[in-house]
Amino acid sequence: MCPRKKRDRLLRSLPVRGSKLKLSKGDFIEISIPFKELERLKDLLILFSKTAPAAISKPTPFNIGALQGILKELLLFTYTSVFPVAVKAELQSVLELAITGLEVGPFPRLNTSISLQYLLAELMQITLLLSISPLNKDHLVGEIRSTNVALVIASVGISGTSSAV
Repeated sequence: MCPRKKRDRLLRSLPVRGSKLKLSKGDFIEISIPFKELERLKDLLILFSKTAPAAISKPTPFNIGALQGILKELLLFTYTSVFPVAVKAELQSVLELAITGLEVGPFPRLNTSISLQYLLAELMQITLLLSISPLNKDHLVGEIRSTNVALVIASVGISGTSSAV
């Protein structure tokens, strides 16, 4: 069986609940998302962009709690989204590991920073697959990129753990 037929067969077998995977130019897959979910995703990314760097640069109990809260909200969003099951599973696994890492004391700044980078990479991948307007896609990509830069800056000088918690 040729690789293209294998790929098409695999894509058709993916369990999809409530969303549509569309094959378009070449091997590109698009994920449809309702406007209401798109707006919620934007809001969550904005909140994440404010809480994640703060928790890394100043790991106070308040900042760590705020980060844990937004990660749990992202997890709830993932559960209720119309993303394909495979996409949900990837995002849920990264979120669960990031949340679990925050429950360790003392606060593991380096591990958390790395986990958040993985989460941003997963969010970027999903964003690039969304079937949305270029303007909305640019907005989401820009938010993820600026969060990434802020995390890198907040992570400068991290050597492992902090005794804040």
